[in-house]
Amino acid sequence: MLPILLACSSSFTDEEIPLTESGLPDLLETLDDEGCETLEDNPVPGAVAWYWGEYRVNDTRYDGEERLIYYANQAWIEAGGGDCSITWQTTATESNPGACSTCDLGISVTASLDAGQSNCPEGLMSDTEWSEDYGLAQSDSGTVEWFFAGSGSAFGSGYHNDEALNYLSEKTCVWFGG
Repeated sequence: MLPILLACSSSFTDEEIPLTESGLPDLLETLDDEGCETLEDNPVPGAVAWYWGEYRVNDTRYDGEERLIYYANQAWIEAGGGDCSITWQTTATESNPGACSTCDLGISVTASLDAGQSNCPEGLMSDTEWSEDYGLAQSDSGTVEWFFAGSGSAFGSGYHNDEALNYLSEKTCVWFGG
């Protein structure tokens, strides 16, 4: 079963966001769990989905985690589903930012599923190991835009400081049937 992703809305607001231990704004505080109830005016099992990640600078590499967070819609709850998340532990090294011409940093990421922190149904946790190259465009104001290095396509926005980087994707709708 492959979920279909459809963009719904922007992830950032003008409200002040609490800080994480690394001193970055806590992007998990801004998540919206509403919407994604119908597909073509029909209730279909699905969820609001967000991708989130945070990396800490550790000498010459970056250690962190990425999550795929699902907020179940009513049809998925009625079918036995519920809110859940998938967590991957990640490491990254600096690399070429690839197709992102505005990026000033590239990182090459490898990830492994953290089954102990993941609570989604097994069918959603098929990506146990993966790797990806990212391009990052860091601003002097402390924000950062995240891109896939291969395509140059943007996928998230976040913050950076001397100790860490984070991102949050756009809110999407994911459907499990219909």
